[in-house]
Amino acid sequence: MRMAKLAAGAAIALALAACGGGGSGSSPPSTGGGGGGTPTPTPTPTASYQTFAQLTGNQAFNAACAGIYNQQLGVPSAGYARYPNPPQALAIDFTSASSEWRVIGRSPDGGEFNNTFGPADVISTSLANTTAYRKVDANGFPTRFQITQPTLGSTLAEYARVVRTLARPGTGITDWACAIGVPTLLTDRPGAAVTYTDFAAIGTVFSQAYGGTGQYDISESTATLTANPVNGQIRVTVTLVGRAFLAGGGLSDTRTQFGQFGGDAGIDGSVQSFGAPLNRLPDNSVGGDFSGWFFGPQGREAAFAFQYTGPDANQNNMVFSGVISARR
Repeated sequence: MRMAKLAAGAAIALALAACGGGGSGSSPPSTGGGGGGTPTPTPTPTASYQTFAQLTGNQAFNAACAGIYNQQLGVPSAGYARYPNPPQALAIDFTSASSEWRVIGRSPDGGEFNNTFGPADVISTSLANTTAYRKVDANGFPTRFQITQPTLGSTLAEYARVVRTLARPGTGITDWACAIGVPTLLTDRPGAAVTYTDFAAIGTVFSQAYGGTGQYDISESTATLTANPVNGQIRVTVTLVGRAFLAGGGLSDTRTQFGQFGGDAGIDGSVQSFGAPLNRLPDNSVGGDFSGWFFGPQGREAAFAFQYTGPDANQNNMVFSGVISARR
């Protein structure tokens, strides 16, 4: 069953207006040794990190991105969740001298997107810990860009950020949600399995739950994330909860339960990324994927982008995408 057709992008523009939205190095190794016998092994250097706020100079970020693509008068569809930067994710750079963000990407229909957002493009927003930008592109479309410092429990994220971009580089409108940050080094994994306890969700659901196609904010969704450095297994689940966008602005007081989704990914210590299919639970039907990485010392924070197209727990057609940020 196909999703109901949407008009030219007003719905996605509403979602973006309401959504929330690396350098590293090593310290010098200690020296060991003695007067005779077997030399004392040199200790492994301790990895050191700058927080995101401490980064200086130009930056080129890898991005874990997921997107919803809405062709004019067409069917919205979730797109892609990959890390780092494939052709359909975004390259996100910061130029220090001009305080400009440059965002480069390509939509599923092949349209190229390349735009910069600087201090003159900043707009007011009610979103907490978010800087929002708006800039009209060469085709007259008001592109949007915003960067959010997620709140994880009672603490603002130190190493990870969530970026949201709305653009129409081709025939349709694409709403990207991406995770960027100061990545954890491959050599700095924790010594034992870790469980993340504090989460923040940013993203959008389109659903046929009540006839027609409704649009929902997912910020009240919950998640689990565990990582085992011994076997490289990463396990994620997302319990998707939505609040409908109201025509006059704001969100409905009704919480809609869209079901639980999850998957298992593996890492082998050679690439700074993880990713796998995203399944609807408990039947494990595959309809999407997720991808992300860890940020800060020994993966203190993590984030993954995710997307899904298929039936919800009540067999209503749905499409969603977003980013989960986490802290342990």
